[in-house]
Amino acid sequence: MTGIGYRLAAFARLSRLPFLVPGLAPFTAGVLLGWADEGSLNPSGLLFLGYIGLMLIMLSTYYSNEYFDYEGDVMNRDHNRFSGGSRALSDDFLPRRIGIRALAYSLTLFIVLSFVYASLYYVTRPLLAPMAAVGLLFGVFYSAPPLRWAYRGVGEPMILFAYGWLAVSSGYYIVTGSIGLMATLLSFPAAFTVFSVIVINEFPDYHADAAIGKKNLVVRLGKERASLLYAGSNAAAAFSSALAGYLLGGFTGLTISALSLGLPSLWLATSVLRGVHRDPVELERICAATALLNAVAAFPPLIGLLW
Repeated sequence: MTGIGYRLAAFARLSRLPFLVPGLAPFTAGVLLGWADEGSLNPSGLLFLGYIGLMLIMLSTYYSNEYFDYEGDVMNRDHNRFSGGSRALSDDFLPRRIGIRALAYSLTLFIVLSFVYASLYYVTRPLLAPMAAVGLLFGVFYSAPPLRWAYRGVGEPMILFAYGWLAVSSGYYIVTGSIGLMATLLSFPAAFTVFSVIVINEFPDYHADAAIGKKNLVVRLGKERASLLYAGSNAAAAFSSALAGYLLGGFTGLTISALSLGLPSLWLATSVLRGVHRDPVELERICAATALLNAVAAFPPLIGLLW
């Protein structure tokens, strides 16, 4: 493939479109919980802007990480399909400068969208502005200087917060105009599973990250202790999903949550504790399974509620 088709495919790869799911899924869960409470999806215009704004925040995050993690991605030879970036820049599918240009364009579009929100919806939904600002701050500076959260060992907790409570509560707040306890409870399974995704995806990148001084949690703890962290996060995801399922949907919600998220999370935790992840092929499978659980994490309790 050559010409425009090749460049479009390479740019789609750089954009990591499948990885929009970890943010869009919990946001949608918050929207559905708000719909269950309110009986409507108004203001629908703001809801549309919310989806576009969230995608722009995530795209800005991915472009920033691709550009500023370039050196580490180039030297990383242990990556798999879920780690080490998209490889669009590091493997020369696109010039590196495309990363920073894409970041600039996505931030510009986000600013334009913010003006539309401010003129039409700020009065009725004022908290959405600081919520979006926090998401953008945590995401863009995950790897970008001068903050570089991932290099300081605080990137993973920030992702837990942003893709957990912040995503679910933003969707719920747009629909209801409030931040409810049930939305917070619903955010915990998404938060813990995305934390597990980040931790397990750092395993293949360990040597490259250590070489460039990217002192994330796996580099700081080492793989053995990080395995305990991954297992604990999965156990927390299983427990919080069962709790949210019970509180939202009674024993039906508890059963659905325990079977669909709790048991797989615990199975992954025990697999890593047994050292299965030391095999690169098995590690990639664990990365894939963890990502899949994160994509659906916020929905089992909702199914119990809507039953």
